[in-house]
Amino acid sequence: MNLQENILRIKEMMGLLTEESKKYSTILIFGPQGVGKSTLTKPLGEKLGMEVISSDDYVDQGNWATEKTAKQGWLKRKESEFDGMVNFLRNNLGQSVILDIGGSHGVWEGNHLGKIKKMISSYPNTFLLLPSDDMGKSKEYLRKNILKRESGIEGAIEYWKKLIAKDENYVNTLNDEDKDDYMERLEKIKNGDTKEAQYQIDRMQKRLDIINSGNVDWKEFDIDDEDSENTKFASNEFNDYSNYFITNMKNSGIANHIVYNLGKNTEEVINDITNKLK
Repeated sequence: MNLQENILRIKEMMGLLTEESKKYSTILIFGPQGVGKSTLTKPLGEKLGMEVISSDDYVDQGNWATEKTAKQGWLKRKESEFDGMVNFLRNNLGQSVILDIGGSHGVWEGNHLGKIKKMISSYPNTFLLLPSDDMGKSKEYLRKNILKRESGIEGAIEYWKKLIAKDENYVNTLNDEDKDDYMERLEKIKNGDTKEAQYQIDRMQKRLDIINSGNVDWKEFDIDDEDSENTKFASNEFNDYSNYFITNMKNSGIANHIVYNLGKNTEEVINDITNKLK
């Protein structure tokens, strides 16, 4: 045991160890899309001095859009996500880190659920973040946040418009990885191929117009729907997974604690979590 570990042990024995100086093992934060996990985990990580790692950066949904029905597409997507999630957990469990588990990455059934729960069973600091215990209020909150996030497609529209305008200077606003993609697309534009750019602008502008109008027609996700055709992304389709995600996450027991954030500020939610840490 080194000097620093000895100091921490003495402080703990004397009751002088604060939340910020305690050393916790892996903390897992689950929750549906739009609940605010990313907004929460960054300041939580800063408070506890722990790195935050998002599963969204490592878990791939795979190619499921070509499946015939929505259910077949979902099941294929979950196969890809399961493989990615297992690797993600293997690489990070046991470390003093906070794992931000992206929306669908916390939704499992059958053998998948059993294996994921077995992997995390020895970690007591697993939290399910939800807006409210009232499903109606939760759905309203999540839909609002999802639309707020989607309004960010204005930046994506600008990106494609800059390509159409053959703006070479715009590349300087991008990171290194995106710069290469931009220049490749710009070369196609210069050669007269504007089809992809115009398609992207049209579909995203249509979606943005619907969002701004407030007349969004939500389609409730139903895992038992065997007949709905699995189509490629449609500008006028807004899928709502809230009911399915929340019901699944609650009933599966994927987390040891449920924390509600509706009507609370970030600091209050962080306190709710830190008070339960072991």
